[in-house]
Amino acid sequence: MSRYDQIFGGIFPSERKEEGWNAFQKGFENELATPSPTRKELLDIHDLVTSPYFEGDTPQNEIEWSDFSLYALDRHDGGYIEERFLRASRYIPYSKFRLGDWYIQAYKIYLEICKEDTEIELNPANNGSLRSLGRRKIRDGKWETVYGYGGMTYATKLEKMMSLESLFPPPLYFSLTIGLNEVYDAKCNKYDDIMDDVKDDNLDNILLAESFLDMVGVALHPFFDATSRTYLAHIALTLRRQGINVQEWGPMQHLSGDLSDVGKDFVEFILKKADLSIIRDEEHYYMDLSPRFRQNYMTKLREVIEDAIANGIGPNSHYFPFYNRAAELIKNTLVQESLVTAT
Repeated sequence: MSRYDQIFGGIFPSERKEEGWNAFQKGFENELATPSPTRKELLDIHDLVTSPYFEGDTPQNEIEWSDFSLYALDRHDGGYIEERFLRASRYIPYSKFRLGDWYIQAYKIYLEICKEDTEIELNPANNGSLRSLGRRKIRDGKWETVYGYGGMTYATKLEKMMSLESLFPPPLYFSLTIGLNEVYDAKCNKYDDIMDDVKDDNLDNILLAESFLDMVGVALHPFFDATSRTYLAHIALTLRRQGINVQEWGPMQHLSGDLSDVGKDFVEFILKKADLSIIRDEEHYYMDLSPRFRQNYMTKLREVIEDAIANGIGPNSHYFPFYNRAAELIKNTLVQESLVTAT
């Protein structure tokens, strides 16, 4: 197995979801037996519910894309790089009928500019870690962690089919990369503070707290794979500690789909509040080749996610209706499974 196979085998999306759920159940007697800060507990859960399924040679485009990301994305000298790129890209032959060729050449030029003064260590995070790709050092600076893309597809079935023949990927939500670890910590710490204030016998408030963690988690999308499963398992873990034992995967799988719909609505609300939108068409390339565009997007997105975190589960906040919807879905599932009584 090659170096790249070993690295990427753990981060390709896993389809063995029920297997991961069963591993999570066993964790109650081991890794999850003793409560710990949510920042650590989510990572422990993620380690349990993910299971690599990738076999064979890693696609060349995945190798090339990861190298490009480490060299090029979220650099502190992005403005300087962009100025050099704009000058160099003027000499690429341009034709709207051969736009794909233009982008191929543009990426090569951008990457070569970034490579001139940058060292990288490709080491993508696997199970139980935030979605880092590795480290880089620009000129004589310090080594820094580089986070890879996370997010969700917002394409209809037709758009997904059309993207197979299109120059552009389908519409996507790009989650935070700059400061991911800091915002992840802030979200987990806020949840811990909320739970400290919630009375153990108040199930409705506990479910609101879990919904806050889940919705902000969807917006932050801290893992390469299994983000939804991780937060779903955390709901089950919290319920178990309240004496409500959710064991079967089937009902939770159905709940996951319902919560995903609320999560997508929440993300769209976050983007609208930030004066942003789903990334479409040429904007995919701006996210890679225009540091100014990318920096503006990430700055605005972070501000709104941090605002959602600061507001917690306050009923007067703009975000509360989404938490309330999610909490009702969780409770309805518990009622249907005869685990709690409807109130």
